[in-house]
Formats: sequence, structure tokens, C-alpha cells
Amino acid sequence: MVRAGTAFLGALLVAVLPFAARGALGNMWLAFGSFYERRDTMSAFAANIGWIINWALRSWLSVPQRGWAAFLQVVPRPLAISRFREVGWAMWIARHVRDLAVAAALGAFTVHAFFVLNVGAHENHQLLEIPLLVLAAGLRPGFRPLLVAVSAIVALNINFYYGISLGWGWAVPRRITGLDISVVLAFANVTVLVWFARRFSKEVLLGNETPIDRVSVKTLATGSL
Repeated sequence: MVRAGTAFLGALLVAVLPFAARGALGNMWLAFGSFYERRDTMSAFAANIGWIINWALRSWLSVPQRGWAAFLQVVPRPLAISRFREVGWAMWIARHVRDLAVAAALGAFTVHAFFVLNVGAHENHQLLEIPLLVLAAGLRPGFRPLLVAVSAIVALNINFYYGISLGWGWAVPRRITGLDISVVLAFANVTVLVWFARRFSKEVLLGNETPIDRVSVKTLATGSL
């Protein structure tokens, strides 16, 4: 507990120090504190449940004018809503596990759940899940199919709106699947969250195969795990 708390405070200090050095702590506090008041959106173009709700409600409301073809239109913009949800299930079932792979997967699952269930997520927020899932998949093969699926989802979600790079284009056409492909991706991401939950619970039951306090840099480098 003490070591984890010290590590957390140290990381927080490193993250905040540049803002403090520039005298911008007040601005940072204001920005984070007013996030949901200023960003009252169901989804900010993110492949999540909020985007599915955006598509479903907007399409349903357009049925009188467009007929059922309304469900095939490109989703124009996010809807506003002032609620968000989080889950603590994964932390509860992994509370006794000291395995490094499970700890990394817990972080990755938390990001995934936050991204899929949180109404204020942006399309780039799921990127944080990738390095955590890479670590988990490197230690436990059971997470590797998830890593491939999540990597593809994140890449496509960003590609829809920015192409392969800013100003380069080459974005996947939104109508390539008939139904707005961003909605298809959102459904896929929700499905992967369920898959992740099932895989995570199974990996937790495998036990403490790689205790965190016994993993050294040399061990990771040689791949002896």
C-alpha cells in the first residue's frame, strides 16, 4: 500500500510539475474541474455506447422524414447528456491477485470500460489501453487476441476522423458498410468489452503466476516469463 501510494504520488508530481513551473496550476484545475460542464456530450466521436445511442436516437427521430433509411445516414454530431458511469467490478475480482500481467490487464480493462461507458470520452482516449494491454499480452498469451482486436478498433476509430495522419487523408469511407461504419465499430467495441471481462475473470482464476515483486527488468528483457 505504501509503495503503491508513493509511486502514485510520484507520478502525479511529475505530471503536474511542468504546469506548476509555468504558473498554470489554476488553469489546469479549472480545465479538469469544468470538463463535464463544458463537454456535455454523450460521446465525442468515440467508438462507445454513447455513440451507439447517438446513432439510434438521431435515426429514430428522423424516421418520419427519411423512413427506415434514417438508420443508414452518417451520424452528424454527438448528443448532449449530463451523466456518466464507471465500473469497479474488475478491481473487486482482482483485489487479491499480485500478478503483473493481471495488474496490467486491470489497467487496460479500466481504460476500456471508462472509454465504452463514459459519456465524455474522445476518440483518442482509448490509446492509453494499448501499452497496458501489450504488457499483459506479453506475459499471458490469453490476452493477445484482445490486443489485436483493441489495436484495430483504436486505429480505425482515429482513422475515421483524421485519416492516416493530419492533412494526409486516406480515411476509411464512413458508408463503406451501408450503416455508418463508426456505429459498427462502436458495437464491436462494446462486444470486445464483454469479451475482455470474460477473459479477465478467467485469467484471474489462474492464480499468481507472475508476482509483481518478483519481476525484474532482466526477467522482462530475457523473456523468461
